[in-house]
Amino acid sequence: MPIDTSEITFTAVNDVCCSWDQLKATPDCDIVVAETLFRKIIEQVFFEKRDPTAEADLPAQTDPSAPLFKIKATMFVKMLDVVLSMLGPDLIPMAVALQELGAKHLDYGVAPNDYTLVGEALFYTLQKYLGDKAWTPRMEKSWRSVYSFISEAMIAGTELEANRRAAGEGKRMSIPPRKSKLGMDRTVAKSLAKNKMGLMGMLDDAISVSDC
Repeated sequence: MPIDTSEITFTAVNDVCCSWDQLKATPDCDIVVAETLFRKIIEQVFFEKRDPTAEADLPAQTDPSAPLFKIKATMFVKMLDVVLSMLGPDLIPMAVALQELGAKHLDYGVAPNDYTLVGEALFYTLQKYLGDKAWTPRMEKSWRSVYSFISEAMIAGTELEANRRAAGEGKRMSIPPRKSKLGMDRTVAKSLAKNKMGLMGMLDDAISVSDC
């Protein structure tokens, strides 16, 4: 499925690459920035999908000091770094790679809106660590256009894989069971347990509700 790259300008690509390099220069970036982004993603998902009867306050009950939280947060940022490293003059190879990645997300049940949640968490993190001086309207526009391209390519890949399987092709990916708790309050974990697929499914082995 062809992906439109006409909206991605050289300026946008340059802005994203330069600001990402600047962000990575943050002291202890792999820990500090990663934890902020990962925590914000969980907050976004929780408040978007939580049980309305739950009274838990996720920001006060998510424990970024938990070893597994640190590991998953760092892994997430490293994956994002790999994706952004593919940016260049020719975006077609990147689009193909993103479609393949999106196909793998089918088995996690990641929905289009989940990409929106991750995007907003990313923009929040960028603004926090780049500062208002660097996070200008132009910079935000550049990031939003590039992220839109990334998410649209991955969503297209998911849809293509779904169509292939509907036609009797393709193969379901094996997803590991949930193992360790992510330093969450029991009420929070129970609420998220009701959403075993989607974005939380993508982080499946980071969250356990077996002991809740």
